[in-house]
Amino acid sequence: MFMGRRRSSVFSSSSGVNSPEIAMRIRDNIGDDFFERFSGLSSRALEYRNRADKEAEKEQSLPFKLPGSTMNSSNAGSRRRSVTNVEDDLEELYVEVLYTIKHKIGQTDPYQHLAYNDELLDYAQAAFGIDSARHYRLFSKANQEKPPKVVLNVAVIEGRDLEAKDPNGFSDPYCMLGLIGNRSRRQVEALQSTPSSETFPEDVKEARSKKSSMYRHNRTKSRRDYNSDILEQLPAKFIRTTTVKKATLNPQWNETFQLPVDDPSEDILHLDIFDHDEEYEVMDAVKNVKNVQGIKGLNRYFKQIAQSARKSAADNVDDFLGCVDIRVLDIPSIGIDKVFNLYSRTTNKSRVQGSLRLRLNLTTREDKNQTNNLSDFLQHKDIITAFMKHEVKKFKTSIEWNGELNELAETILHQHAIQGNLTDLQLAACTWIALIDIHVHVVRLDYLVLFQALKHLDSLWVANGLGLDAEEITAECVGNFKDYALSCLEKEWYHFPMNRTIAQRQMESLLKCLRLLFECKFFKRFFPLDDSMNSVVTAAIKIAAIDYYHSIREKFRYDRDDDGSKGMESFSYTLIAMNYDLRRSFRTADKLFANFKIKYLAITMMELDKLVYGDFERFAFLKQMPDFSDVLNNRDPYAILKDDFFTAPGKEEPNAEIFVLYMALNDFIYLRKHLSEEDKLMHKWKEYNTPFIPFVLQWLSYAKVAAKRKMKSWVENDKISRAESIIRYSTSVIEANGMLTSIVHFIKDLKWPDPEQNCILMCKLISDIAEDVAYFSEITYRAFKDSGWLEHELLEVNDDLCIAVNNLETIRCHFMDFPEQLGWADMTKSLRDTGDPVLIKFANDCDGVLTQALFNGKKMLTERITKALEKLIKKMNTEISQHLAKLICPPMVSVESLTSPVVDFMDSILANLYSIMLKANFLRTLELLWLNILDQIMALTFANRTKEPACFINLYQSLSIFIEYFHAGDKGLPSDVIESERYHSVKRKVFYYQLSPQELIDSFVLEAVNIQSAMTKTPYGTLTIRIHYEKKSGKVMLEVIHARDVIPMDTNGLSDPFVIIRFLPMRIFSNVPLAKTSVVKKSLDPQWDERFEFAIPIDKCIKDCSAIHFALMDHDVMFQDELAGEGFLQLCKIPGLKGEQTKNFSGLREITMPLLHPKMMTSGILADIIEVLKCREQQKEGLDFLNVLFIE
Repeated sequence: MFMGRRRSSVFSSSSGVNSPEIAMRIRDNIGDDFFERFSGLSSRALEYRNRADKEAEKEQSLPFKLPGSTMNSSNAGSRRRSVTNVEDDLEELYVEVLYTIKHKIGQTDPYQHLAYNDELLDYAQAAFGIDSARHYRLFSKANQEKPPKVVLNVAVIEGRDLEAKDPNGFSDPYCMLGLIGNRSRRQVEALQSTPSSETFPEDVKEARSKKSSMYRHNRTKSRRDYNSDILEQLPAKFIRTTTVKKATLNPQWNETFQLPVDDPSEDILHLDIFDHDEEYEVMDAVKNVKNVQGIKGLNRYFKQIAQSARKSAADNVDDFLGCVDIRVLDIPSIGIDKVFNLYSRTTNKSRVQGSLRLRLNLTTREDKNQTNNLSDFLQHKDIITAFMKHEVKKFKTSIEWNGELNELAETILHQHAIQGNLTDLQLAACTWIALIDIHVHVVRLDYLVLFQALKHLDSLWVANGLGLDAEEITAECVGNFKDYALSCLEKEWYHFPMNRTIAQRQMESLLKCLRLLFECKFFKRFFPLDDSMNSVVTAAIKIAAIDYYHSIREKFRYDRDDDGSKGMESFSYTLIAMNYDLRRSFRTADKLFANFKIKYLAITMMELDKLVYGDFERFAFLKQMPDFSDVLNNRDPYAILKDDFFTAPGKEEPNAEIFVLYMALNDFIYLRKHLSEEDKLMHKWKEYNTPFIPFVLQWLSYAKVAAKRKMKSWVENDKISRAESIIRYSTSVIEANGMLTSIVHFIKDLKWPDPEQNCILMCKLISDIAEDVAYFSEITYRAFKDSGWLEHELLEVNDDLCIAVNNLETIRCHFMDFPEQLGWADMTKSLRDTGDPVLIKFANDCDGVLTQALFNGKKMLTERITKALEKLIKKMNTEISQHLAKLICPPMVSVESLTSPVVDFMDSILANLYSIMLKANFLRTLELLWLNILDQIMALTFANRTKEPACFINLYQSLSIFIEYFHAGDKGLPSDVIESERYHSVKRKVFYYQLSPQELIDSFVLEAVNIQSAMTKTPYGTLTIRIHYEKKSGKVMLEVIHARDVIPMDTNGLSDPFVIIRFLPMRIFSNVPLAKTSVVKKSLDPQWDERFEFAIPIDKCIKDCSAIHFALMDHDVMFQDELAGEGFLQLCKIPGLKGEQTKNFSGLREITMPLLHPKMMTSGILADIIEVLKCREQQKEGLDFLNVLFIE
């Protein structure tokens, strides 16, 4: 088997399927467009997303456009009556605006725009859309109305730093205040002389006619005839007195008074402060004003009142503390809160100091009742509504309006509020109601504008501050807004598309509005039983998710009763669209809702999860496939390598729509990663991928067969690729790489959720692709062979060779990159990081399967490439060998000239290959050629082994020239490839062939010493000695102590060891006799302790090649003694050569040598030297040396 599990060849059939019957059926039923149909699956979702992006870019604005019609009527059941739908009511409201403009009161704020009446009238006409004819008619009507009765509201707040008039250092201050004017003087004088109605001015006696409008009731009441009131209440109307504050210089009054204004342009507010102790007598004097005679002015009147309140007119005169005069004309329309410095009368010589804080404002009703002015409240609301609608029309979209009104509109509204005695709370309520009316019934406004208005209303709210009727209207408006806001949230996917920044801002502002609304004091008063904001918003989000899913399902015409291919396609695209929205919009919304502690995405995903699961369960055919889940769940990567996943009910090929559905479903489930771990646990649908396992396995099996079929067709109809590069390859490998890439991307795009199952699928995938590329290498090489290039002996580099090897190398590189593309290393690492021994073993098994598959595929491809290139090298051999043979000669000619022909020949071939071959194949060619050069040099050396050493000098020196040529200045073979073990072996052997016997012997001894020094194991035992050179006597003192672990040489498992001592080389120590120790019978650890003396001049001892050879022999009586081991000791390293003296030879350090054996000299340097010495049979010195070493 392929992968080492079976013995059958992957090339036994074109299909690669075990059963011939199945192979025939599959081959006949796989369509030519198999990969085309499946390669586009993963891009369908991308195409939809791109299409959705383009559609989103076309939406330049949200659906907030202002409709052409006027405001719709109020909701059914509303207690209030709308005026803008009825023409008559519109005119009544416009007349009210004109009346307000005509009768402006108060001084304009110097920091505000100074609006003239003409400007205000023009603005009002434009805002209400009144033509000129109607305007003049209605303006005339407004002029017929009586002017309003102006009232000055005075709040005496406090005095500061007043003059001390009492002995205790304090005063008992009180204030007397009133208005001074011509009309007031006439009325007082008339009252004192003839208190009859005939003496009152004519305009006071006239009766006010009432207007028919419901809004004129309160205003008409405020303009009633005041004749009887003046007769009865004239002193109270003109004079007001505060309470007396005892013993203080900084009195706190906080008392409010209302004074009717006769002529705002002339009247003056006059206020005196006196020090007095009897407050009740002052009030009596005020009530007895009819007894006062000859009043010529109000100042004198105040003074006489104060004087009439004395206990004793002679003794107790109230002290004057100061006065203030303020012109009514100077009082701003917005009111004033100011500290006024006190001053003295010109006729009063008393000392005056300190100041008085007053709060002043003008209204048009004396009997102010701010909780019972419903008509003014409604009028003000409707005027604001009209002005707001007019301002909104100036913008391209309604949400661009920031809630600010024109300065002219603000002026009109301010005057109407003053004339209607509307409080700040009522004004805030009117603004809020007007905004909500427009937002709910006309056009959508910026929720930030609503938020600011609501915040302002909440800051001013006091219980019962509006009045019962106005409060009910406000409550109804609040309820309408709450319901409307929640209804928008229930369709937030439509109203607030999160791909638009403006929609994100609107959503955030809406949530802020709701949060503030639920926290408002009046909301708890209006709706005490309502749930919390989080509860109602969560419920709205659930409804929105369900509504969204139904809408997107309807968009793609998904029929839940259709469980076939068409229904599955519609369901898939429903999921794709939903995933797009979840990824782009819903996650953005989740961040917004998170600021309000609402888990938007978790709530939405939970609802969508239920709906998707319910629809998915309707596809019954997903449960009809054979259950192959055990193949992926048993943690056996080898089990999946069998080819038995072809059975499918009703059709042979997998249905592409099944994978579209899986990918869409997988993307949907993948979005759970954005949820918290707690929220993830709430989702019960986890093994959604299980029904798709049979289809994936089936697809892999079909893909493997289809790939081979495609490859065979492409190779049979191969054409040279006409790419810009001159490197030769054909269309077959381009098609094959593209096809294999599509297979890999298809499986990768599945994003299989189970990591263990995913590893097994990847093992199956890589194993199948390895089989496919092996098949491709076979048919490619077969096609190359059929081209006839191999049969020609003529050396020719044509396209057939280059295309074949380039195709194979291209697909090899592509194949070896697949594990990295699949993220294989990270997959197995994550399993190992768990620390679970079972998973670690599973990961190792998967690595083994994958590594074997890669090895098999790479091996097959590399072998085919090498086989083709070897044919090229073989054709080059004849000429190369002829040129190399000329190097076997004495060094009479330079080696450069001798190697030039072979270099030129190779260069002529390689220069062509360099331009048309892939670099990897070119380097392979270089490597094969280099190895061939080494083989030929070695063969040439062996063939001429009997020649003189000088004949090998050129051959040895040529190696450096060839190294430089093949390295080619870092453009050729790397140094580690050139200077391989093979190269060093050839170089070493050629080097020794150029040496003399003496040089070879010296090299042998030095190498033997080096090998012996590097030994860490002693398979042939050790020999221990003690040695010293006596410089005075010129003797080498040697003691052979013992041997250990001698190898048994006799049949009894023991040996009879002794040691032969010989000095090498013999040409230097020819006069030094050899020595022997005694024989120790039957021992593997003999003990000798025998001493020897050798007279040797020091100049011979210090040579590097001088050594002592110890031959450990086994004595045999009947046969020849046998060598059990041998050791070498360099004489130049023994102690004493430098003149060191020793008095106790036995005290010298022992030297233990590991023993060598001829069996250890069958390879390596020693073997090479021995081989050269053997070849030179005519040279006796070398043969004698071999005999000494007991080498045959």
